[in-house]
Amino acid sequence: MAMCEHRRRSILFHLLVPGGKWQTVIDSPVRVACYRFRVLLKDRLDRFPAEIEVGTPGQSARWRKDAHLFAGRGAPPEALSAAPAGEIPGEGLALSRAAPGAAAAEADLGRIAAVYRTAEGGPVGVPTGEVLVRFASGVAAEERREALAGAGYELSQVLAYAPHAAWVRARSGDGADSLTGLGRLRALPDVEHVEPQLLSARAWKSEDEASPAPSPPERGPG
Repeated sequence: MAMCEHRRRSILFHLLVPGGKWQTVIDSPVRVACYRFRVLLKDRLDRFPAEIEVGTPGQSARWRKDAHLFAGRGAPPEALSAAPAGEIPGEGLALSRAAPGAAAAEADLGRIAAVYRTAEGGPVGVPTGEVLVRFASGVAAEERREALAGAGYELSQVLAYAPHAAWVRARSGDGADSLTGLGRLRALPDVEHVEPQLLSARAWKSEDEASPAPSPPERGPG
């Protein structure tokens, strides 16, 4: 697959104003596409918050966005980037370090997510866009659909074993929006706990693998 650093083929013409002469510059459509994708990729990843809090009250950890990694769904590492960095087995997610090549330049940016770590070089986690919300005991999550909608979320699944808790996600369907609106969820009446779901990622360090991230909260049946 042709990548950003490979072949130069097309010729671009630029008018130099002094003297009105033309100058030919050899460039590559692959390089142009990759540059454009880098810009779009940065804009996409900037939509994710720099830091998120994951865990139960009193035992939470702050996960910080890794500036050198991103996750993409629906393509193996070889098709996504020249520098594959890891994977989430069984989830169709691949981690990458470098900007993708031409084959991925038209990829759906909505399928790309930021990657988070608890510390530099530490465990890796990828947000799913799902957020666990637990209301006070006796408050049925099902009855809070309107309040959730007002905060920009929709109810995905009520936990069968805990009807006061539910998985929700941003109404836009964008995982970035699910994370940026966590403060609105925490401000809702009777909300006791809000936690974004992270998938454990297998990150590669040369030939070594990073330690796995803590397992995400279990989803209820159904």
